[in-house]
Amino acid sequence: MRLSDSKNPPFFGCYLIQTRQGVTFPSLTLSDSVKDWAEKWFYVPKPAPFSSDLSVTPSALPIWKDKLSAAETATLKPVLAQVKVLQQLSLTGNCIVASFLRRRVQPFMQRVHYGFEYTGPSDPSRLVADAELTEEMILERLERILGGVSVMPARVDEYDATHPPAVCGNLL
Repeated sequence: MRLSDSKNPPFFGCYLIQTRQGVTFPSLTLSDSVKDWAEKWFYVPKPAPFSSDLSVTPSALPIWKDKLSAAETATLKPVLAQVKVLQQLSLTGNCIVASFLRRRVQPFMQRVHYGFEYTGPSDPSRLVADAELTEEMILERLERILGGVSVMPARVDEYDATHPPAVCGNLL
């Protein structure tokens, strides 16, 4: 590592973390090893550039034509009915992203249990246990992630260990 200035820019970029006067730097526990990261995280190595060539027709996969079995359809109907009820209660994609931010879990990270079994601030699925974000911080992060979000989305009762979805027993 070396210091950089306008005459000696860094090879790989750099960043500086500085706290305001009178503010302590947050404590951070780092992992000793990252050897099992692939089992816990969804990763896209380097996606191919998007082709704007509209003359190329996408090829359908045979599995796309598979129909749901009667058992799958029967299991799915109550779930879709419950989703419709949640949409009527103002559930939107912004609400879902806000929920992930509020709960401090990553959408593609392996968890110890289902999201509807979330146990609260000390849940082992959280990246940062027992540290809550304010609504202002959540709104600021929603704006950074989604863009164009200027108001906090309506908060729908989130499923958790004390308030599970009615149909979860059929899915397990």
